[in-house]
Amino acid sequence: MQRLDLSSDAASILSFADDTRLEQARTHDLALLEQAIDRIETGGGTDIAEALTMATEEFFAGTYDPTSLPALLLLTDGRVPNVDETLAASEAAKARGVRIITIGLGTEIDETLLREIASDAATDYWYAPTAEELSEIYRKISQQLDCEKDDA
Repeated sequence: MQRLDLSSDAASILSFADDTRLEQARTHDLALLEQAIDRIETGGGTDIAEALTMATEEFFAGTYDPTSLPALLLLTDGRVPNVDETLAASEAAKARGVRIITIGLGTEIDETLLREIASDAATDYWYAPTAEELSEIYRKISQQLDCEKDDA
């Protein structure tokens, strides 16, 4: 989260398992974002379809800036009970201009599905066998997004 330029960037935090919850609505406040992350508990199912749908709605709710580059970071094992519904939700988000970046976390991930969900299977899919790799992946994603923001 520290890599965000919250003077211009905003972020929301959603958690998803058996249900999807908006933990923190879009904000520029780092402390609120970090508190929301700290509240998330792991476990349960993986309803990516609902998470993608809710996240997309959150992007375009309220004070949406049409000049922004909406990017959704999805951290999951990708093992879902509803593949078709998940792919439909990802296509709907992409059709609205949302860039979806997926990170497969763990040793038992559905890499094929996560590559399909990602906006670009070559550049927007990442794999982290353990949480220790996440910091470096986040750094690389941040650099990618910063370059694209500069080009916009």
